[in-house]
Amino acid sequence: HFSVAQGLASDMTTCLTAGANGAVWVGTVYGLSCFQGERFTTFRTRDGLPGTEILALATDGAGGIWIGTNLGPAHWEKGMLTPHHWLMPVDGLADAGNGEMWASGKSFGLLRGQISSIRKMRQMLPLGRVTALSARPGGAAWAAMEDGAVWRFEGGAKTAVGATLPPGGIRSLYQDDERNVWAGLNGGGLARLKERQLIPIPAPGGGTGTDAVIALAGDREGRLWAGGASGELMLFRKDRFHAVDAGPGFGAKGPILTLCAGSGGSLWIGKRGGGLYRWDQGNVSVPDAGGKSIAAVVTALFEDQSGRLWIGTEAEGVLNYHGGKFTRFTRRDGFSRDQANCIAQQPDGTLWFGTADGGINCLRNGGVRTFRTADGLGSDSVRALLVDRAGLLWVGTTDGLSLYREGRFISFTARQGLTHGMVSQIGGDNAGHFWLASNRGLLRVPRGELLEVADGVRARVTAVPFGSGDGMPSPECPGGRQNATLMDPAGRLWFTTIRGLVAMDRPVPETTPPPAPSAMVEQVALDDGTALADPLIFGQGVTFPGGLTVPPGLRRLEFQFTAPSLRSPEKILFRHRMKGLDADWTYSGTGRNAMYFRLPFGTYEFQVEASGEEGRWAGSPGVAVVVRPHYWETTPFKAGIGVAVVLAVAGLLGLRSRRRRELEQVRLRIAGDLHDELGSNLAGIVLLSRRVGRQSAIGERERGELGEISRIAVQTTQAARDIVWFINPSCDTLPEMILRMRETAAILLTEIPYDFQAPEATDQESLPPEFRRHLFLAFKELLHNVARHSGASRVEVMVQIINRRFSISVRDNGVGFDPETIQHSGGLKNAQLRLKRLHGELRVRSRPGGGSLIEFSAPLS
Repeated sequence: HFSVAQGLASDMTTCLTAGANGAVWVGTVYGLSCFQGERFTTFRTRDGLPGTEILALATDGAGGIWIGTNLGPAHWEKGMLTPHHWLMPVDGLADAGNGEMWASGKSFGLLRGQISSIRKMRQMLPLGRVTALSARPGGAAWAAMEDGAVWRFEGGAKTAVGATLPPGGIRSLYQDDERNVWAGLNGGGLARLKERQLIPIPAPGGGTGTDAVIALAGDREGRLWAGGASGELMLFRKDRFHAVDAGPGFGAKGPILTLCAGSGGSLWIGKRGGGLYRWDQGNVSVPDAGGKSIAAVVTALFEDQSGRLWIGTEAEGVLNYHGGKFTRFTRRDGFSRDQANCIAQQPDGTLWFGTADGGINCLRNGGVRTFRTADGLGSDSVRALLVDRAGLLWVGTTDGLSLYREGRFISFTARQGLTHGMVSQIGGDNAGHFWLASNRGLLRVPRGELLEVADGVRARVTAVPFGSGDGMPSPECPGGRQNATLMDPAGRLWFTTIRGLVAMDRPVPETTPPPAPSAMVEQVALDDGTALADPLIFGQGVTFPGGLTVPPGLRRLEFQFTAPSLRSPEKILFRHRMKGLDADWTYSGTGRNAMYFRLPFGTYEFQVEASGEEGRWAGSPGVAVVVRPHYWETTPFKAGIGVAVVLAVAGLLGLRSRRRRELEQVRLRIAGDLHDELGSNLAGIVLLSRRVGRQSAIGERERGELGEISRIAVQTTQAARDIVWFINPSCDTLPEMILRMRETAAILLTEIPYDFQAPEATDQESLPPEFRRHLFLAFKELLHNVARHSGASRVEVMVQIINRRFSISVRDNGVGFDPETIQHSGGLKNAQLRLKRLHGELRVRSRPGGGSLIEFSAPLS
């Protein structure tokens, strides 16, 4: 606490400002004080002040201090105080830039210029007390007068601000960095002043519910006509609508649904329950339709390029009125519905008719084609049509906006940035924006961005919402009718609402766009609602210098974020992503929180950005997030599991290898026993039978039987040798396989010249026993057939190994055979079955008298 006792000039302070080097300047009713370091320095008239009472303080661009006193201004710079004796109170000061200052006082109003001399300043406002003054160097200045008037100065222009403020006047003004002007009121609290883009225009009805405006039309004289729920025809004059007397009985026949200004100066009126009317120079008439009403409900009126009037009805088709005659078009003519609620025409003459639930009908060169959602249309319920200056057709539907281009429709929805799902009205301004109306207010969308989305250049558009806070009498805009919006000759857009009309002033370009709002994280919470951090200082987000570490098994992690902005906080859009998890940004619209469920362990970074009306995105540094793993997700645990698996596999492989060696030992023992025991016994039978057969004492019959015994014993010996070969593990290699085939060919083809070709096999790869058994027996069966049945004088056997396939071909020049007649013979059938078990194949080529070629192969693996 500082007072006179600490060196302050007076305990009654009037104003404050900050100077260079951390100095604080304090104005009082009895002099000026400067606090720097730990003490005050006081200035009074004896030190050069023109007057004792300090009324205003301001800092200029050069770092000097301007002081307004009860007798004129003074200037402090570089330790020197320079007085300017105006002999008039200066109660307001502000830096205007370029060496100029703003100065206000009751005796001279508002001045701007070189403050060193009152003669060098220009009078900006006449005499009168300026109660508040705020300016930005080189920018706008705002001044509030004692009579309640508020003035804005920028770029040499002076504009009266039509602000509606509580009584009592403005005591102070402040301009923030977002072009808002804050007004401190005398007993009325705090108010924010900003330029209004939307102007509400109430329609007659007094808020009774009959002031819903449904239709608009502008005639060639520049007059604006309106009609709505009350059924009255209204004309806009002197900033308000006036009811037009259209004759007895006109206003009692239902609401006006559509209006159309004809090229001949007449006004066409479509009503519910009354059909079609024509207003011309104060006279209302009903077009002659043979004594009958053309329709009970007229929903759309449109005059085409040739002056023909097109009439959409609710259930009685589409009519064309020309030359005093009506022509009706219905489903029989190709239309999808006997109804149309909006009509438009492209420069090439193509007419479009939007329906409530039948898509859109296109009338071109006498033919009708219907487009629906299957053709790319956003919805089959069409509510508005617009042909822009380039001749492109834009369609408002219950599910977004659609563009017809090059024979197809392209739709825009919330996925492309249109936050309002329904589009009931479409208007285009002179600045290249589309204004889309719905039951939730207006959206301003750059037309160029829509085309870029259609071309695939960008993913989303910048859609700025407008609602009640921007001047709309109601955010709900009716649609589904013709002429619900229009542009007047002055370039203003008009929209209908259920509480009168809203007009949009032509946008004023801003020389320096305001900064984009910067998004920041406000709070981080776990799944049980526990807040991990809250901001300690208003306007600053939470920070985690070492990163945010969350425990394992977290079910939900919630981030709450905001963007400190006072310009239009309700219009700020957000997008966020968890870097390391999300591939792209997630657009949350105006939502200010993001939740992540069951985040996998790892390191992430949560990022959030905000976008204001200008469409630029900005954000603060992201929040590092470290999700700790469960113990079974840690590297040591996984390494231990890996070691355990390796040991288990090694144990299994060792066990398998040991079992294989044991099996090989068993096979080797069996092979040895068969060779030693069975082989020697069979050899003894052969020798004994031959010895007995050579004795002369036995008869021929007995000698023949002994010969048969010897033959069977020889065959059995050969079969035993094959079995020993199959069982013996030392014969499981490829070279042993080829050697065994060569030996078999020598035994079976003893009486036929043959040639056996085989590669020099050096690969000692082990072959499965089943492979050896089936392939060898198939080979042996085929050689046996050649030896017994071919009658060949030459046999060629070729063994090949190609791409890990074991291939054998047997060619002879014998009698040949018909493959079709013996394909089911025992030998070939057995060979086919064996090869099938090996996933092999058998091919036979032969003809009677032409020898034969038999080829078979099987994969080694």
